[in-house]
Amino acid sequence: MSAGGEWLWLTGARLNHYHSGKFNKGTSTQLYTAVAFAVLLVWPNLSDAATTYSGTNGVRAKLLTTNSVSACTGCHYDGGSGPDFTSDYDAFSTYATDYHSGSLTDAVQEMIDRTALATSDPNFMPQGGGSQIDSGEMSLLSSWKSNSAVDTDNPTATTSASVTGSSKDTQTTSNSAKYTVYANVDDSGIDATSYDFDYGTSQSADNTSTSQTVSGSGGGTSTSQISQEITGLECGTLYYFRVVANNSTYSDTNGSWQSSTTQDCNEPPVIDSFSAGSATEDIQYQLDIDATDPENDTITYSLSNQPDGMSINSSSGLISWTP
Repeated sequence: MSAGGEWLWLTGARLNHYHSGKFNKGTSTQLYTAVAFAVLLVWPNLSDAATTYSGTNGVRAKLLTTNSVSACTGCHYDGGSGPDFTSDYDAFSTYATDYHSGSLTDAVQEMIDRTALATSDPNFMPQGGGSQIDSGEMSLLSSWKSNSAVDTDNPTATTSASVTGSSKDTQTTSNSAKYTVYANVDDSGIDATSYDFDYGTSQSADNTSTSQTVSGSGGGTSTSQISQEITGLECGTLYYFRVVANNSTYSDTNGSWQSSTTQDCNEPPVIDSFSAGSATEDIQYQLDIDATDPENDTITYSLSNQPDGMSINSSSGLISWTP
């Protein structure tokens, strides 16, 4: 049922149950609605993202202006003698036009070839570095070429199929279910990108969660995993959800739809059948009451409108009374 368990009252032969802080007689039910979203965690993930020139994890930031050996800007910007392809993407495009007939990927291939040369070769790059760039930086160049050496790209937005934390608030029926959904994202060189989740009982944007941003992503070879807890869902219901990325350049980029069924609705406990028998004056009377909870939660027993002196063991359900 809930972390707080269930309460049972006996009034003669009639069952009343106390559920989640609300007293409900017989089979009547009170419904409560609460919809809320809580942004949880963001952490690096090894899924591939689009590799771009721009972005805090892009080629310019992670290779051209700084790297494990020697920044390319020393020769190809900042007063260096080499052609400028490091100051911004327009400079790189001009470099490709002037030296590679406009082929962006040929310009990147020359970088790949030169960084792979022996350090003693006069064409080795970065010149005077004394060692080759590391394998991660080599991979960044190759990934960028494979992505057509673009400046920015559509955001990566991949909805994860799994959910966690599927549970219910302490209510018996509607709007009590919740779970946490996940996605792998990267803004692909455009830092002003926001992410939210569409969700509903069909594959349409019936509901949209609050949005969040991912600090420090963009243009790298790995994504970040985001998550949001979605609450106020119908219990025992199949929901569809997807991540949506949005920025001013590419508008909406939708992840694929995934689905998961919320936890079944809470049900009140049921008292097992019993025979009350009869009580004799001045002789202790006892009756053991048993009940079953559909979710196997802990049951607490209580009495109401009982005669003077009658008590019940809250854990076992044993009634004691001396009339």
